[in-house]
Amino acid sequence: MSASTQTRADEIEPEVNRFVQEVIEQSKALIAGRTLTLDERRDLAETVREPWSAGGPKMGSTQDVALPDSTCKLRIHIPEGGPGKGVMLYIHGGAFMMGSPKSHR
Repeated sequence: MSASTQTRADEIEPEVNRFVQEVIEQSKALIAGRTLTLDERRDLAETVREPWSAGGPKMGSTQDVALPDSTCKLRIHIPEGGPGKGVMLYIHGGAFMMGSPKSHR
């Protein structure tokens, strides 16, 4: 990152900065000085991010849908009690390097 685009820790909201530092420290502890393969890094990322999926509304149903004439897939979650008043669309742009539908629920 160039100096003009790099964000300094003191410019980040304190709560966000604490969260980022906790993730970094947890990752370092789990790596414990080892050199990890890409698959091991993915597994580690899932472990570190697992608490992020805790809480929130309970899902009454989940449906995977393939879009016609496309490689795009949708995962539709409907909360217990039925659909709400709005929709959240999340597009994961991780190029399948890190993260998964599970880590971004």
